[in-house]
Amino acid sequence: MTVAENINSPLVKLSINEDLAKVDTVGKVFLSKLFSYPDKTFLKYKKYGNFRNISFAETYNSIKSLYVQLNNLGLIYGDRVLFLSENRQQLITATLGCAMSGFTSVIACPGYTDKQIQEIIDSCSPKCIIISDEKQFKKLNNIQNTVMISFDNLFNKTLYYKDIVKNCRNNDIDFEKIIYSVKPDNTAYILYQFDAQGKLEGAKISHNNILSSVKQTYERLDVLNSDDTAIFNTPLSFIGGLFEIHLILYSGGICAVADDNKVNTMLENITEVNASIFSSTPDVWKKLFDNFTRHKKNLEYFSNNVVVKATFRKGICWGVIYDESILEFFKYLNVEIIQLYGFIETSGPYVLFNSDNNEFEPFDNIEISIEEDSEICLKGESIFSGYLDDKHPLNNGWFRTGDKGTVTQNGNIKITGGKNNYITLLSGYRVSPLNIETLVYSQFISQIAVIGDKKEFLSALVVPDIEYLKEYARKELKLECRTVNELIKNKWIKSLYRIIFENLNSELASFEKINRFALLSEPFSVESRELSDDGKLVRNVIIIRRNREIESIYKSHFTKLLFETSYNM
Repeated sequence: MTVAENINSPLVKLSINEDLAKVDTVGKVFLSKLFSYPDKTFLKYKKYGNFRNISFAETYNSIKSLYVQLNNLGLIYGDRVLFLSENRQQLITATLGCAMSGFTSVIACPGYTDKQIQEIIDSCSPKCIIISDEKQFKKLNNIQNTVMISFDNLFNKTLYYKDIVKNCRNNDIDFEKIIYSVKPDNTAYILYQFDAQGKLEGAKISHNNILSSVKQTYERLDVLNSDDTAIFNTPLSFIGGLFEIHLILYSGGICAVADDNKVNTMLENITEVNASIFSSTPDVWKKLFDNFTRHKKNLEYFSNNVVVKATFRKGICWGVIYDESILEFFKYLNVEIIQLYGFIETSGPYVLFNSDNNEFEPFDNIEISIEEDSEICLKGESIFSGYLDDKHPLNNGWFRTGDKGTVTQNGNIKITGGKNNYITLLSGYRVSPLNIETLVYSQFISQIAVIGDKKEFLSALVVPDIEYLKEYARKELKLECRTVNELIKNKWIKSLYRIIFENLNSELASFEKINRFALLSEPFSVESRELSDDGKLVRNVIIIRRNREIESIYKSHFTKLLFETSYNM
């Protein structure tokens, strides 16, 4: 029975007439949109140079076919499906579909190493693994008793996703009944992140969790409506991306999957689909800003394009943009950037960042408590169900964020620091520096501090083992360096350390890799307060004392100079 033929069923009428604010599962939200406007475009994606449209009805048919095939392959209600893919329209359809059907979508970062993927598999025991391509397939070693599906055709290595959704579309199963059998507190998604010790932990997000977060944002902010087209750029394995796709679905808008992460391509995508919303992380907004300010012709085209000026009105940033010149620049282009902040554990944003007073404005669905040690704790319907192994159980529903802060007189939050030694990159990824530092085994390194908080990439401050390095330089490289500074500035010595970090990076996820490093002539010490009495790194002191070296790693005068020139034209 087709969607059109089924429109008069009592179950369908219930989904149309139901108050959207009371809809309590992802599947019911989808049904409410499907039967309101089945032929309306839900997804846009690039193929052979042009954007193609996929309607709600077509998406529904693909989801139904996937469910039937997974069911035929032995998957049952509550089973977990692991996804390992970059953003694609198939990934959006399949992850939504599994959650709607009563399975749990486990979405892993495609940049994880094979060792990290194995850790996730051991943790969540998926009955099916869906991957994008050959690159991801090579990370899966000795996988047994697990259904393997790929978006690319890998021939006899895996089942082909396109064949699966194409081959059983005429099945007459009552799929709406399956969708309505899913309960609000069922786990819809599991997302993974690193804990403070560098171990991967899976956070369970229920239907009620994600929808509570979406509804609150939708009611609080005038961000999206059914006439909007949003460029989908944020990785689906990141909570911002998962939240965004549900916000688009809830609003009935159109999700245009970004072609790739190249800045020029993103600018083209915005104009090609007449996007009204662009959403991404702080690092991407910075790249867009840098591109405009370095390439005057791009700025002129963008600011003078009648279609863009008429439609492109808002941006969403998953995190805080600390460079005020970026916000001012996009205001100049009449684009308001809404800055949202949250965690996997909050199933999306729990506060809105106000750059005028540098305060975080909490949403109404969240209770906030400040502990004696200043740690911010949260409670509410959007707070996740717990971790997969329950190693950090919630305390009567309260989630300890790891952020330290205070509550202002007007009820806002000021975040003053972090309780845990996490680094949060501009991309939104959270990294444990201690985990990376403990992986460094080299006779050439005496001390190391990984840095990069609120930066685009990670770097390292390295204290060489000077005596060992001198001996190696003299015997192996035939170098006679009179001073330590002369030694650490030598190009051959720098090449040696570059090789050390290349080897280290092979063991790390894409966002964990060390991109740059600085060799230090003076060690960290208790006397300089860069080490505690028990020999641990005091990171905030290191950041202050080694500011000159850090600035040399991340410094760029070029952007600011050209920004001033372009902005005033």
